[in-house]
Amino acid sequence: MVIHDPPYNTLIDQAYQLSKDFKPVIRGGEVLRAHVGSRSVRALIEEYSPLIGMHGHIHEAPGIDYIKSNGGAKVPVINAGSEYSEGVLRMVYLIIEDNKLKNYFLLRG
Repeated sequence: MVIHDPPYNTLIDQAYQLSKDFKPVIRGGEVLRAHVGSRSVRALIEEYSPLIGMHGHIHEAPGIDYIKSNGGAKVPVINAGSEYSEGVLRMVYLIIEDNKLKNYFLLRG
């Protein structure tokens, strides 16, 4: 399943939290993050249990997480992230065997 928006409440949907005047919210020297993904995308993954979810949109949240589908399968959801403004290309190399994600590599160049 390839959908630009990431599923809600995952490691790959966390964006920097902003105040009402669009400044980063900082506590203890750290910029706070908030879940900003799509609840609808999460519901689709839970219902249809795709092999993998490929997502983007939240450039500062690269990585992988897993969503448990209604059928009990753990569906990997992946965001390569992006640093296009710095001229850095991020990508994910997937190894799929027997209709399952065997391994993955987050790469940048």
